[in-house]
Amino acid sequence: MPLLPPPKEKAGEPAANPNEGLLAAIKLGSRIERKSATAIPCAHLLTGSGESATEVLLFFARPAKPIALAEKLVTLESRFGPFHLSVKFPLKDMLYKGALAL
Repeated sequence: MPLLPPPKEKAGEPAANPNEGLLAAIKLGSRIERKSATAIPCAHLLTGSGESATEVLLFFARPAKPIALAEKLVTLESRFGPFHLSVKFPLKDMLYKGALAL
């Protein structure tokens, strides 16, 4: 992700996160697209720390209508600033012991 590394902490001062606005835009603009149901919006995100400070984990709530293997494919769509990220996930690759593991 195009995140800025955190600034050096100064003694007695809380470190400001220069990425707060960008992280809010990533959360707001990220969703899992499905062909047969409504999109699932990003519910929460976490960022790394230290050397992993530019890494972001996106979390999505389980929808009322669960993702089924019959859907065959879901797509992560994320738009923030000038960026557009689109990643397709074949559900057949997400099987564990014969069951869909999400």
